Amino acid sequence: MPLVSAVFDLIDVLEKMNLRPETKSKLKKTREDFSKSVKDEAEREAREEAADAKLAAKRRAEEERIAGLSAAEQQKVNL
Repeated sequence: MPLVSAVFDLIDVLEKMNLRPETKSKLKKTREDFSKSVKDEAEREAREEAADAKLAAKRRAEEERIAGLSAAEQQKVNL
C-alpha cells in the first residue's frame, strides 16, 4: 500500500501544477478509477475472508457435534 499512496500523492502534486485542463481531468479520472478499483478489491477480499471464516466455523461446529456422538454413531456419520 505504500506504493499506492505514493502514486496518489504524485497524482495530487501533478494536478496542482500548471497543466492543460484536459491533462488535469485525465489525471483526476485515472486517480478516481484506480481508487475505486483498489476499494472494490479490498471489499472483495473482505467478503471472501468473511465467507472463509463462516465456512470454517460451520466445519468446526460439525466436527464438535460429531465428537459428541458415541463411537457407533460417529462411524455411521463417517460412512
